Amino acid sequence: MVQVLQKINHVKGQSRFYAISVAPTLFGETCVISEWGRIGAGGKLRHSYFADATAAERFANNLRARKERRGYAVLPEQVPLL
Repeated sequence: MVQVLQKINHVKGQSRFYAISVAPTLFGETCVISEWGRIGAGGKLRHSYFADATAAERFANNLRARKERRGYAVLPEQVPLL
């Protein structure tokens, strides 16, 4: 599961992204990977590890809700062209 959010405000000169993904590790944990930065530039990464998947999903959903309150919006899913 990867969620990509964007915040674009031309008045303030903001063009930012925030990506959240949840993935299992090789050691039986679940990792929430957060990446953020300016659109078109390299971003920063943060890994957060959890013992079970439900805690990781709850953390990812809370993080998404917090970003949406700050003005980020979820990008619509892109359908690949064949």
